Amino acid sequence: MTAVNRQPYRFDTLGPPVRVCQSDTVEKQYSSLLLSFRNDSTIANVIWALLHDQADVVWTKTSSRRIAGNLGIDARTTARVLTKLLDSGLLKSSGRSYFDIRYRLETEALLKQWIRNDALPDCFVNTEQLAVLCERWAFDFKNSSPSIILLCQLGYDYPRFAVLSALVRSMLDDDGIVSASCRSLAESALLPSMTVHRSLHTLEEQGLIERLDSSSRTACFRVCLDVLRALLSAPLPEVDVLPGITPLPALQRLFPVTPTTGGSQ
Repeated sequence: MTAVNRQPYRFDTLGPPVRVCQSDTVEKQYSSLLLSFRNDSTIANVIWALLHDQADVVWTKTSSRRIAGNLGIDARTTARVLTKLLDSGLLKSSGRSYFDIRYRLETEALLKQWIRNDALPDCFVNTEQLAVLCERWAFDFKNSSPSIILLCQLGYDYPRFAVLSALVRSMLDDDGIVSASCRSLAESALLPSMTVHRSLHTLEEQGLIERLDSSSRTACFRVCLDVLRALLSAPLPEVDVLPGITPLPALQRLFPVTPTTGGSQ
C-alpha cells in the first residue's frame, strides 16, 4: 500500500504544556482534548472515534461515512475533519482506492497537541450548581458527570454548553434568574462575544433560557429549569461512540500510569 503524502496543516495551540494523565477521568481527558483544538468538538470527536477504533496502534480501515455513523454527525463534516488531520500530520492514510483506505494516528504529534492547553474552563470544573440540580431531580448518570451529559445532549455544541453552564452557575435563586453581561459570559466561557450572542439566541429558541430585560451592559435571564430537566433526563443518542462518555482503552496506552516502587535502601 502506498502512503498518501500531504502538505503540513497547523492547528493553533493554547498556552503552556499541561499534561493530562491516565488517572484523570474520561471526561477530563476529553475536555482537555476539546480545549486543545480550541473547543472544536468535531475535531475532538473524530479523534475520539479513531481512538475507539484503535487507530493509535493499528492501521484502521474506515471511512468518513462510518465515523460519522459512529458519532451521529454529518459525513461531509467528518470528511473535512479527516482532511485537516491528514494535512496537519496528526493522521496518516494509506490505500490504493477509496474503498481500501486505512488510517493511523500519529500519536507523538497528537500528544504534543493534546497537552498544550490552559486550565479547563469553568463549565467543566465549577459544576456544583448543576450537580445540586441533578441531585434534587434524583438523576443518576452513573460514571458520567452532569456537565458531560449536558454537552452531549446539546449535540456537543461547546458554545451553547459553555454559555448555558455559565448561566446555571450564576443563578440568583431557585427560579433560575440570572443577571449577566455578554462580556462576563464570554470571559467565563472562553468565547468571542459574537459567539456568545449567537448561543444566547439559540438557547432562547430552544426554550432553555428566557430573556427578561436588558440594558446597554447587562441582561436579566431566566434559566427554564423544567426544560433543562427534560433535556438532561432524555435518553442519550443511540450511537456507538459518545465522546467523553464511552470508555476508551486507548487512553491507558496514551497516558500510562508509571507505577511507584518502594523498598529499603
